[in-house]
Amino acid sequence: MIHADLALAKRLEAVEARGARLCAESVARLHPEIGAAHMEFAGGTAALAGKDTPLSQVMGAGLSGLVSDDEIDAMETFYCERGAPPRIELSPFADLSLVNGLMRRGYTVNYFKNILVRTLREGEILGETPKSIRIAEVGDSNRDLCASLLAQAFSDGAEPLDLRVDLFQTLLRTGATAFLAECDGEAAGAALMDVHGGLAATFASAVLPQFRKRGVHTALIRARLQSAVERGCDLAKINMLPGAQSQRNAERLGFRVAYTRVSFHKHQD
Repeated sequence: MIHADLALAKRLEAVEARGARLCAESVARLHPEIGAAHMEFAGGTAALAGKDTPLSQVMGAGLSGLVSDDEIDAMETFYCERGAPPRIELSPFADLSLVNGLMRRGYTVNYFKNILVRTLREGEILGETPKSIRIAEVGDSNRDLCASLLAQAFSDGAEPLDLRVDLFQTLLRTGATAFLAECDGEAAGAALMDVHGGLAATFASAVLPQFRKRGVHTALIRARLQSAVERGCDLAKINMLPGAQSQRNAERLGFRVAYTRVSFHKHQD
């Protein structure tokens, strides 16, 4: 039984804060000219990995009690000095002092995101993948292929932008494990997973348009869960936009919504 409480939120959001920090450090190694950086903020991480990337945001903040105006001012200064707009994803368990402080400063809601979780048990077998689909963990030699495939899949088959390819290369260099899907012998999709403290964070799953509705996305979820079981994880998480078709695939494999995050942003003048 999973209880959607503060203790669970702290565990899930700590992984998000760690991921934000690792992304900023990855960008700093790959592109030192960008000036990527991160700072602690209200128990979470404020990360800057470029001005126009979803990797630049605050994650995991507000779960340790009162957040002062001085702390919020310091976070805003961190972003403003680097020419980037502040963006913050907050759990509903975040202290209201942080929410109210953002609202007073003119922040508005940008989007919502469902956080789904499921427990994992030692020795658990999570079903079989259709014979036409093959899922394999890929090593460092296939990083570029995996990044390119994810960029194409998230671009719905259109020519991927270099920026999008670079985003996935950044994620792959945070220590995430990549999974490559083949359908009838052809590269069909890819997905990532990060394991920390017994928690498997699954993310960045995408399938090329011509292979959708053939079970590839579900197979990618199942393969990552099975790998997480083998690594001794007791919990897995996945993030979805509300109403996403992919959420149904996750729910069929035992995931349930723990809570919904709110993304706040503030436009620069």
